[in-house]
Order: sequence, then C-alpha cells, then structure tokens
Amino acid sequence: MEWYWFVSLVLNRKLIELLIVNWRTHLKFLEEVKLSPEAKDLICKLLCNVEKRLGTKGAYEIKVHPWFKGIEWEELYQMEAVFIPKVNGELDTQNLRSLKR
Repeated sequence: MEWYWFVSLVLNRKLIELLIVNWRTHLKFLEEVKLSPEAKDLICKLLCNVEKRLGTKGAYEIKVHPWFKGIEWEELYQMEAVFIPKVNGELDTQNLRSLKR
C-alpha cells in the first residue's frame, strides 16, 4: 500500500504543475471554493507573465499586497509561532491532514 500513496502524490504534483504551467487556460476559481478577493488577486498576480508578476520589482511588492495586511514583517522572526508541530523524524506525517474527500 505504500506505493499507492507515493504514486498518488506524484500524480497530484504533476497535475498541479500542469495546471500552473498552463494557467492561461486552466486557472479558474470555482464558486464553491471560498476565496477572498484579495486571495484571488494575489494568486492571479503570482501566476502571470513575468513582466507583470508580483515581486518582479522586489519583495516589497509582495509585502504590501492587501492579502498580507496586518503582517508585521519586521517582527516575524521574533514572533512565537501559532502552531509548532511535534515531529518524530523527517518522515513523520502525523501533522498532515488526510486528503480523503
């Protein structure tokens, strides 16, 4: 059964790569997926031609995007993480959610 998990992981990754590479024809926001206008805008500005891509002129462009409103970038490394997972080794996946639908 371990091979099944690996094959599904590889196929899902390849499918996602295909969709991202072909974003011009495949990028659609489904109605049932609830994304804020800011999230949609961020995704669109990251998946676009490099000349118009957010961050092309520097990280500042990304940091000031409305989706990141409220992030204290200068304090990020001093802040305590909201969630610190307990990991029992580099292959430990106990913190990953099940992908069953």
